[in-house]
Amino acid sequence: MSPPPVTRVLEGRDLDLFHALRLKASHLEPLLTRALFSMVPIAAPELGTFAVDRHWRCYVDMEQARTWGASAAAAVLLHEAHHLVRDHGARAEAKGVTTNIQHQVFNLCADAAINDDLVEAGHPLPSPVLPSSLGFVDGGIEEEYYDQIVMDETPGAPRCGSGAGGEPLEVELDREAAPIIDTIDAQEIREAIEREIARSPSRGTSAGDLLRRATANRPARAAWRSLLRAQVLGRVVVRPGVAQPTWSRPNRRADGSDPFLVPGTRYFSRRIAVVIDTSGSMDRRLLDAAAAELNGLISAVRCQHVMVLSCDTEVGVPQRMRRFETLELRGGGGTDMRIGIRAAGALSPRPDLIVVLTDGETPWPDEAPSGTSVLALVLSRSEVLPSGRGISAIRVDEW
Repeated sequence: MSPPPVTRVLEGRDLDLFHALRLKASHLEPLLTRALFSMVPIAAPELGTFAVDRHWRCYVDMEQARTWGASAAAAVLLHEAHHLVRDHGARAEAKGVTTNIQHQVFNLCADAAINDDLVEAGHPLPSPVLPSSLGFVDGGIEEEYYDQIVMDETPGAPRCGSGAGGEPLEVELDREAAPIIDTIDAQEIREAIEREIARSPSRGTSAGDLLRRATANRPARAAWRSLLRAQVLGRVVVRPGVAQPTWSRPNRRADGSDPFLVPGTRYFSRRIAVVIDTSGSMDRRLLDAAAAELNGLISAVRCQHVMVLSCDTEVGVPQRMRRFETLELRGGGGTDMRIGIRAAGALSPRPDLIVVLTDGETPWPDEAPSGTSVLALVLSRSEVLPSGRGISAIRVDEW
């Protein structure tokens, strides 16, 4: 049995050639420029093709690229970018793809769904798999092909990698071994490309048509960032620095001739507490993204400071801060957010809103602490979200 191909950093003439191919590909399909320039090139000598993993790393055999020629190699690079933009790795997982043959079939279907438009646009793909290769007509989508194909009659074994819905290749690196594009950044890239398609439908016709079909059957969902903003701004409605009416204080002009009772005025400030799950199961990348979003929200609502409590099965010392960059998190044990929520509700002054960042693997209280409300930001695909009086939840499921 021959050893697996050696994976190494792309450098020298190979790196120069990759840059030239990427630039050529972006000229062929301007809509995919952001995706092409986000891919992380990794040299994979003797691989015989290009491939992508689920972290947007592109494994390239540059000798094979020279054999193909610049135009064909740029077309193959476009093909791999489409795998990533269309999120084929996650879509294969959603279809329940687990076995070797299932990965091969889904990869073939993904290739066919991409290639028909690329070939129609005149891009010279070398030996492309087309819908007709699988017995289908052009213009379908991956899942349609996958549901109809006979598993034991697949024509060949594609090698596009885990980012294409296939099995991880032997050259694919561990997560920590090279730079990656994480799930949050990847989703932002996809959304930016979709916005560009909507604004410029005539640019890069094949890419536009292809991506429209790719997203046509995507379940509609509201972006968690928008939901978070709406929830926070809706719950913390008092404008700081502006006088608010209150019956708890007399009106200084009440001695005038006006016969009607009028409320006094008071200047309120917003109070927000954040409970952060620091158990060992937490996804740190999603936690970073959620914390960054909360940073922006805290600035937007002009909250002077926020009280932050780290919690696993015990609560850390509350930290008063204006920005999350100085946050010190401790924990790593089990999970019980009820303890953190109870501690946040007991703070003085009491917060108007308690935001909980967690993966959801925790028991929840039956209701929010008296005089406040709880917003849980669940950083997982958990189907069970907390509920109860004064408690609402948002699931972050953009992977």
